[in-house]
Formats: sequence, structure tokens, C-alpha cells
Amino acid sequence: MCVINIIQNKKMRNRIVLIILVFTFLAAVNSFKSESNNGGYIKNNKGDVIGIYLRDYDLSQEYDFIVKSSKGETKEANIYISNANEKTDSEVVVKDDFFSNEIDNIIREIKTNKAKKNMLPLELSDGSKLNWQVKVKKDYSWLVYIILPIVLIVMLIKNEKGREVKINKEINVSILIELPRFSNQIVLLLNSSLILNDCILKIIEGYKENDEDERTVFQNDLIEIDNYSKIVNRSIVHLLNEYAARKHIRELSRLMTVMIENIEKGSDIREKMERESNYLWDNRKTIAREKGQFIETKMTAPLGLLLIMLVVVSMAPAILNM
Repeated sequence: MCVINIIQNKKMRNRIVLIILVFTFLAAVNSFKSESNNGGYIKNNKGDVIGIYLRDYDLSQEYDFIVKSSKGETKEANIYISNANEKTDSEVVVKDDFFSNEIDNIIREIKTNKAKKNMLPLELSDGSKLNWQVKVKKDYSWLVYIILPIVLIVMLIKNEKGREVKINKEINVSILIELPRFSNQIVLLLNSSLILNDCILKIIEGYKENDEDERTVFQNDLIEIDNYSKIVNRSIVHLLNEYAARKHIRELSRLMTVMIENIEKGSDIREKMERESNYLWDNRKTIAREKGQFIETKMTAPLGLLLIMLVVVSMAPAILNM
């Protein structure tokens, strides 16, 4: 099944939509939380920052600035205003740089004040002008809300595709197991002087008598093909040939090639069908043998674990008595 068909699956499409909605909601919550943690800025008509205000008294809020003076001095300023439950750092660090000391004093005063609005000084005591520029933080957290859902959707599609491949493989194996009996029935009916088309219809009629729960995938497919052939008025053999082409099962295609030759050329197919039937029975034995080996491999790990537990249980009393 291709990716487009998987996405067109209603259940899969709902899962993808759910992933997108969940991550959109988380991104919105994160954006709102980040916005609430950052304080607001007061600007003049020119768009320059001249003050700050608190969005919420109960939340700690942070303001990042790059302060430039008219004398060419620059300093990064971080104003962190704690909430009522947090202690404000009152430690004073005196520096030799006048500009840095002045900015630190301004920040300390704003932190201590905790007023709803705080206007930022635009001039220092030495007459130099100040320009407060908001420092833009490089935040790449939004990438998580884009990359992670994409990864999850890709994994979901890959898992669904793998599941479909596994199901198709199991269906093909069940068809291969059913084919020998189907071909053998055709040989027996051909030997009773029935034509190929009637042989197939006779076999399908027998399938219809079985309970639906007891039918195999191959039997249900043949019944559906028979019903469809009656609607479109086409030969059951040609429809079976198309079915074999869709399934991509080599053994089924070989069997249908023999049948098509009989329909189109009128050749006697008893000998060929017997040969194909013998081949299919041998192939079925091979499949059964491989399944047995696979079960043995799966049982190796549990048996190994059981052996280890048996050794531990046997040695435990001796170890405890040492």
C-alpha cells in the first residue's frame, strides 16, 4: 500500500489530524506561557522603548535589553523581577566602570520597586543619553513542535505500511497453502470430463456451502470473483488471471497461465495441471517446514530464559548457605 493510500485511510487520517492538533495546542500553550513570562514594554511614538510594565504580579518576569549611550558605550541589561514569594537579590557589586555601575543601579532600583510601571531613564547623571533596545532572543523551541509531529507522522505511516505488508504477506501465504488443494480439485474434476470453467464454478459452489467463518481468504476471494463475473458477464478464468496479477504470487500466476492457454488455445491441460499440483504440494511442504523452523527460533529465547531461571533456583539454596 502506497503512502497516499495509507493517508486516505480514515483511521490513519484521524490519527495524523490528532497529532497535528495536539502539537498545535502545545505550541500555543508554550507561546502563551513564554509571552506571560516576559514583561510588556512601553514605547513612545517613534517606537523606542521608554519603560516596562508587569503583566502579572504573581509571575516572575524578565526583560532583556542592550543599552547604548551617546558616548558609544554598550551593555547588556537583564531585568528579572521576581514574584512575591521569591527573594530579591540585594547584593551590590561596585565596578570601576561608571556606565556599568549606573545601569546596574537602574536595574537594582527597578527590581526593588516592583511597581506596575517603570519608566527607563533616558539620560545618565553625566549627561550622556541612553537608548534601550530590546534584545532579541534566539528561540528554537518552536522547531520541536514542527519536527516532532513530522517524525511521529512518518513513524506512524511507516508502521502502518509495515503492518499492511505483514498482513499481505500472511494472506499470500494462506493462498499458497490453499492452492494445492484447489489445483488438485481441478485435476480430479477434469478427469471426470468437466471443462475447466465448469470445474472452477463447481469448486466455488462447494466453497459457498461452507460457513463464512470457516472459509479461507482465497475461498472468499473466489466467491467474490464468481459474483462479479455474473454481474459483468466475463469468464471466471480471465478474472482469476487478473486476480493473480494483482496478488503478485508467482505460483498462482503459473497456474493461471496454464488455464489461460486452455481457454485461448484449447490445449489439453491435465498433464500440466497435475505437474503444477505436484509442484504446489511440494511448495506447501516447504512453507510448513519454514513455519516450523520459525516457531523453533521464537521458542529459543523463552527456553533459554527458563534454563537460566532453573539454574538460579537450583543454586540459590547452596549460595545462601555459604
